Amino acid sequence: LGVTFDHVLDIPVTALLWSSSLQIWIAGTRDGVRVSTRAMEARVWIDGEDGTEGVTVLELAQDEYGLYGATSTGLWFSNDAQDWTQRLATDHPVMAVATDPDWDGGIWFSTAANVFRSDDGGWSARLTSEAPVHGVVALNRVGPGHVIASGSDGPWESMDGGVTWLPVTRGLSSPDCRG
Repeated sequence: LGVTFDHVLDIPVTALLWSSSLQIWIAGTRDGVRVSTRAMEARVWIDGEDGTEGVTVLELAQDEYGLYGATSTGLWFSNDAQDWTQRLATDHPVMAVATDPDWDGGIWFSTAANVFRSDDGGWSARLTSEAPVHGVVALNRVGPGHVIASGSDGPWESMDGGVTWLPVTRGLSSPDCRG
């Protein structure tokens, strides 16, 4: 119940995801992806030759098609957590990624510069708007077209699929958000 902890992985973990469809734990690290099956109880982790060696994985997300990794080199994809390929290279690290179950192939992701939308599973992307949504480190899809982006400029909310963004500041002591 969180009273004691065991050290189970020898590298800093930057993202963690349980895939119920694959029955596997996926850990994003400063040196790629590690996996642990249910039978391994997240005590044994496999560092496969999966293509992510040397890549920092900052966040993981999943939809019905597979897994997405927000990384230091762009947006990555895997359908089995064993083999990863870069879907989209970016000029800045991808800090956050969220899937959109209301849109086939819909993905939100952010870099230090802005929030982007992909409607083809991450093969291409477009800016969501010209709004000053900078330093986003967390994205949360709330409902159809409703997204919250949190970062250095505080939390921002879009109710129209990222066309317009409004700051959400009521009750916050500081605009800086980490999640």
